[in-house]
Amino acid sequence: MHMKKKNVQHKRFKQAFNVLSTAVMLSGVLLPFAPKEANAAVVLRPQIVDGGWYHSLAVGADGKVYAWGGNAYGQLGSRGVDYQTTPVQVQGLSNVVTVAAGDEFSLAVTADGKVYAWGRNDYGQLGNGTTTYQTTPVQVQGLSNVVAVAAGDYHSLAVTADGKVYAWGWNDSGLLGDGTTINQTRPVQVQGLSNVVAVAAGRAHSLALTADGKVYAWGSNSAGQLGDGTTTFRTTPVQVQGLSNVVTVAAGDGFSLAVTSDGKVYAWGSNNAGQLGDGTTTFRTMPVQVQGLSNVVAVAAGDYHSLAVTSDGKVYAWGFNYHGQLGDGTTASRTTPVQVQGLSNVVAVAAGNAHSFAVTSDGKVYAWGWNLDGALGDGTATARTTPVLVSSLTANASLLASGNETPPALPASPVIRASLSEWTNQSVQVTIQYPDGATAKEYRINDGAWQAYAGPIVMTKNGVIEARAGNQAGMSETVRYAVSNIDKTAPTLTLSQDPVSATNGDVVVYASAADDESGVDVLKWASGSQPAGYFASNGTVVSGGRFVVQTNGVYTVYAKDKAGNETVNTITVSNIDKDAPAAPTFTASKTAPTSQPVAVTVQYPNDAVKKEYRLNGGAWQVYTEPIVMTKNGVIEARATDQAGNASVASYTVSNIQTIAVAQPVAHVLPDTLMFDAPQGTTVQVKLNGGEWQAYTGPITLPDGLYDVEAKAVDSEGNESQALRMSVTMYGEQLFRVQQLAETVVQQPTKENLASLTVAIQSLPDQAPEKEDLVEQLEQAKEILAQQRVEEAKTNPNKETIQAAKEAVGVIQDETKKQQWMNELQQVETSLQDRESNEEAMSVEALLAKKAIERAERYPANALLTYAYQKVAAVPLADPHLPMLQEALARVQAQYDAREANNGNSSQALTRANALVKALEKAYSSALLSQAQKAVNALSDGENKDLLQARIDQAVRAQEAARVQAQMENAAKAVAQAEALRTKSMVERAEELVKALPDGQVKQALQARLSALRSAQDPAVAKAVEAIQLAKRYPTVGVFYKRAVDAIQQVQDVEKRKELTDLLNTK
Repeated sequence: MHMKKKNVQHKRFKQAFNVLSTAVMLSGVLLPFAPKEANAAVVLRPQIVDGGWYHSLAVGADGKVYAWGGNAYGQLGSRGVDYQTTPVQVQGLSNVVTVAAGDEFSLAVTADGKVYAWGRNDYGQLGNGTTTYQTTPVQVQGLSNVVAVAAGDYHSLAVTADGKVYAWGWNDSGLLGDGTTINQTRPVQVQGLSNVVAVAAGRAHSLALTADGKVYAWGSNSAGQLGDGTTTFRTTPVQVQGLSNVVTVAAGDGFSLAVTSDGKVYAWGSNNAGQLGDGTTTFRTMPVQVQGLSNVVAVAAGDYHSLAVTSDGKVYAWGFNYHGQLGDGTTASRTTPVQVQGLSNVVAVAAGNAHSFAVTSDGKVYAWGWNLDGALGDGTATARTTPVLVSSLTANASLLASGNETPPALPASPVIRASLSEWTNQSVQVTIQYPDGATAKEYRINDGAWQAYAGPIVMTKNGVIEARAGNQAGMSETVRYAVSNIDKTAPTLTLSQDPVSATNGDVVVYASAADDESGVDVLKWASGSQPAGYFASNGTVVSGGRFVVQTNGVYTVYAKDKAGNETVNTITVSNIDKDAPAAPTFTASKTAPTSQPVAVTVQYPNDAVKKEYRLNGGAWQVYTEPIVMTKNGVIEARATDQAGNASVASYTVSNIQTIAVAQPVAHVLPDTLMFDAPQGTTVQVKLNGGEWQAYTGPITLPDGLYDVEAKAVDSEGNESQALRMSVTMYGEQLFRVQQLAETVVQQPTKENLASLTVAIQSLPDQAPEKEDLVEQLEQAKEILAQQRVEEAKTNPNKETIQAAKEAVGVIQDETKKQQWMNELQQVETSLQDRESNEEAMSVEALLAKKAIERAERYPANALLTYAYQKVAAVPLADPHLPMLQEALARVQAQYDAREANNGNSSQALTRANALVKALEKAYSSALLSQAQKAVNALSDGENKDLLQARIDQAVRAQEAARVQAQMENAAKAVAQAEALRTKSMVERAEELVKALPDGQVKQALQARLSALRSAQDPAVAKAVEAIQLAKRYPTVGVFYKRAVDAIQQVQDVEKRKELTDLLNTK
């Protein structure tokens, strides 16, 4: 629980400054002097005092170390406690000569020059080679002959007897002075220093004082705390500029202090709270003199405040004072030194982060400022703005020089009493009771000069009285009494009202009384202008800082504080107005019966700031011009004045006569609107919310949606109820669709039909023309279906049949659909039979067939010529050649008929065509000669090429007929040989077969002859069978291999040769 509280306080303290606060102390402060008032034989107990962030240290004359305050990391040298509000002894240490307190860690130097450390160790600041916290002292490694130490935020410094400086711990910004920024868990020597006699450690910078009075600095320089005229960080020492003959130094959070041999104090670095003491808050990168100080012998630096001791034993402080660390009885920060109250004969000072210490010549330790975790050691955690005695250390009172005599006891402290403790506006009498045997009875007021007490003291104003008693042993502890109950200042009154503008309601008066001393005791109000005495028994108490008035007038407010001081103040309320303005009046343009609109003008009173009206109890609206009434009704007018009072008047319009007029009759055509007006009226029309226009005849409109209004108006201006309708004009669209329908019927295609279907669907649903257009669409579908069926019959293939089926499938006439589907089924069956025959065709015959079909599908000279060329490429022995020639002749006849119908034949072309036709019907050499001459005489072009191809085809047909006859003779001879089996017949058949051109027929006849010759040899028959299979499937290698193996089984060498030739003959 305590740790949580401490962390919260710590956070708030940091937020108060908006900076990282770090405790920086001058360690080992023991002043080498004695004030003039002190006995030279006095030995200080404790000798050394130092303050850290949350804890404090002291060294007794017996060489023991005492600690108090926070113990979160074991910085008190003990376990198991969070904090101590009074000093406790640090275990395990003796013969200690000096101590230093850092941020929750502690350092101590023993008489044999060794250094011990304990507490927090995040960065190795304990110097034992680890970063582990220690709750009891451990020896710092690698150091001997140490004469002084200093503790910063997280780093430590030590000076050895030979004038060298060592550093360890946190090294951000180079504050260890070893030329790096690397943290060190063991001491390293600071570079470039010698003959050092003192060191000081700030939060993130370090100082060293050499024997020749020069000061060196290193580490962070963000606020100019190194004093070299820059803000550059330094990882090795640089000399502070403008200083000489320095006798002591101190380092705070971002600032530095130095005392010169002539008793002056200089400061540099951060100055956000006035800690440089130069009367400003300006940061300084070089030393400036602290104002108002002289004969200074020592200084100490806290986080943001500074301390100085003068040679006459007084202490001065300046800088931040949030927790009272300046000891002047306030919490006001100071930019120049102020004297710490209640101290004298001071011989040493030390500063913690926000608390301060002083050691007096009689060995007492005083503390003031922040008391978090009991850092002041007075047994409490209460912050002090003036010094208090550190508990239990006072038991170590001074000893005589001989060291074996018991000194006389000091007198008891005086007792101060006041005549009044409650608040008063009169003087207060203070009486001081001194102990018996007191030889000195002194008092002083507000830190003034001490004076002898002669009787009661009359205090006419608040102040602090201090008293002390003395005897031969010395002076008692000073006691203080603060007279703070005198208040002679009357309270202040602040009055205001709401609203301040005119209102017809009540006014709230706000009354605020303030008294910074005793506080407000009574707050009343009354009507009229009243004196203060009136409120002794009259008036109304102001509750919640306000009261309500309902009428205009003067009101008095009375305040009295707890000391009896009185104040009265008045406020005048004049903005209440609860009287309504005069009622509005009306003027109508017509009061006699009329069928025309009536304009009503409203007159409002002069004090009306808001003029409104409404019709027939509707919503109120602003009146700006006369109200035009088109029918009878009630007008209400309302006038409202500045205060919000309103008056209402009404006027009834009842003279407008309504005459019934019939509505016009509308006729809507695709692109035209027409209206019939009732007898004795005219028609007015409004389109799409526009202006009313007189109707003079049919209105032709572009396509689109229109909101149409029409009304009939008679000669008296009476109007019918408006005829309202939404109409769609589609005349332009209808014209385009009708044109498309005519085109589709004449040239039906699948794409046209789809476009027409979409176009018809886009017409408005109410369009009566849609029915006719749908009939036209169905007619076009039937025409296209019939054309596709005919095309499939004429040029049967998968594409034409599928296209025909698609066209037939969308028509509505089921009879026609069934008929055409049956016809397409027949065409498809015929096509499948033909395709089966095509599988047996040779490549040449199949190419010729495709060329003929293409020429038939797309009649053109070039395609017809190409078909002739492909037929000419078919071998004469091909059995399909006659069929191809017949098909080509049929296509040629169709082409000739088409050309004749188109009138494309000239006289020469006609004659050449007739000769070629004659040659095709009855071939002769004479006709061949005549036809060739006629074709040669034609001009070059497609017609000539086509006729030449036909001549070539006729010649080839003649040759084919000859070959056909030759094959028929050979086939007859082979059949006779097979029947008779005579040698002569076989030889004759072989001669005829041998003369045949190569081809399937020749191969088949040769196979039959081979089988005939080997009829008596089974091996030959088997070989012939294998050869036939190999020739039928020439691409299957296994059949060829089987034929070769079968031939090898034939014993007759000649027969094997014949069979081999037969196998290898294409």
